[in-house]
Amino acid sequence: MKSGLNRLSIFIQLAALCVLGIWAGHLLHAQEASRAVVDDVVKHWQVSKDLSLAVAKAMPEADYSFKPPNAEFGFADQMGNIALFNVLSCTKALGTRAPERFQSAFDKPMDSTKAGITTSLMVAYDYCIDGLKQMNDADLLKTAVFAGRSEPRLDIFWEAYAHAIHGLGKADVYLRLKGITPPDTGPRYKF
Repeated sequence: MKSGLNRLSIFIQLAALCVLGIWAGHLLHAQEASRAVVDDVVKHWQVSKDLSLAVAKAMPEADYSFKPPNAEFGFADQMGNIALFNVLSCTKALGTRAPERFQSAFDKPMDSTKAGITTSLMVAYDYCIDGLKQMNDADLLKTAVFAGRSEPRLDIFWEAYAHAIHGLGKADVYLRLKGITPPDTGPRYKF
């Protein structure tokens, strides 16, 4: 009887270890596959996309070539720069090929019409957001080389996001110089 209890005890202990091992594996996998940070970054990028498109649409087609004195870029160039920098950053952070629309972006000028810029912004943001959605939080901590330095992918995404917000601030000034009230950044654009 005692050997039967010992076997049962050993069996229970082994079963408990197996259950604990499986549970620990699931817990570790759940931590590795966490998407809390990714989801937050996606939310910010979506707000940036919505605001970028609203600003691009606010400028009349006839004023897309407007360039204030001493400005580095005209309006279309400013908005196109946001799209181009997003794609450049995301290709490095995601390790993927740029969308077809941007394949020759450095070889020839971007379509600087209102429709062309709006489409470029949509394609660029969708490329970045869709790529982010394929990642998990652990992926964001992996490094990539951007502008000659190795840094976490998350930093590359935030740098591109900050670049876009800075560019939108400039574009808002262009709108105001043309007598256009920039899009409201009220509750619709809150996180």
